Order: sequence, then C-alpha cells, then structure tokens
Amino acid sequence: MGERIRAEGGEWPAVEFLRMSPTVAGGKLSAHCLVTPEGTVLRCVDDDRVAYHAGLSRFNGIEQLNGVFLGAEVLLPGTWEYGAFRKAMRDGVPKFADPQYPAVAELIAGWMHRYDIPRGMVTGHETVAGDDVRGPGKGKLDPGRGFDHLRFWGLVHGHLAALRATPQAATG
Repeated sequence: MGERIRAEGGEWPAVEFLRMSPTVAGGKLSAHCLVTPEGTVLRCVDDDRVAYHAGLSRFNGIEQLNGVFLGAEVLLPGTWEYGAFRKAMRDGVPKFADPQYPAVAELIAGWMHRYDIPRGMVTGHETVAGDDVRGPGKGKLDPGRGFDHLRFWGLVHGHLAALRATPQAATG
C-alpha cells in the first residue's frame, strides 16, 4: 500500500483511505498496523479484532485469513494510484525506505514472540491472496519484488533473540 493513495474522487493518506475504503474502494479495508516510510508503526486495529487486510485468501489449508491472521502494511513512500501500484509491484520498482525494515521487523518479531507464531506462518499477501487464489491478474502482489526479505528476516531473528533473552519486554 502506498503512503498516500490516489483513487477516483481524490487522494488520501493511507490511514484515511482505509477509513473511507467502503466508499472509495468498494469494500472495507484495514490492517492491524501500518508502517510509515519514516519507520513509525501506526496501530489501526487491536490484535484481538479482525482487520480486513487479506480478503479472499488461503494459506496452509486455512481460508479467509482476515479472522485468524495479523496484518501489517508497509507503506511505500509517496503517492500511488492503484493500477500503477500493481504494475510497479510486479516489476519490482518500488523500494521500501530504510527506516521501515527495523520497525516492521520489531513489530513482526513481537507478534511472533507474544503469540508463539512460527516462522512458517509469517508471509506476504502475494503468498496468501495471489493469482492462484483470486484468479489470473487479480491477486495481491505485496510486498513485491522490491522488498528485501533477507534483510527483514535477519532483523526479525535479531529482535526474537533479544525478546527471548528478556521475555518481559514482549508483554503488554
């Protein structure tokens, strides 16, 4: 998702776009957290509530993941129109900002530690809601080829090691 979204009728910051999504996007969209290009984690939906981030989705025999998966959106810097966003994701053009990697890694590591989520259950939208689930050309593509998964997982493992060393740090 972009930091700002341009859609028919206007342009909005991502948080506002999500609030207006039933009107602007034709369906309810949300996420538990958004990670801004500056690395700020914005809480949108409490962990114990459903967020509408995956939509039509399937993973490891589980369907409709909104009700059972936590969802974070790492916001690409700048303003994005949805059609251009999909093409850019497919081509690997968008690059995430450096401050986002430690922020999203800390968020995900915290969730993994707090809720005992194994590594194999952490994945992107492209895996759970891709063309194989939604149909040719209709699948989600994020985080896309521009996301440095090796860097991300290295940071996640570092955060997990720190959390395991001081378990009380992950509560709350």
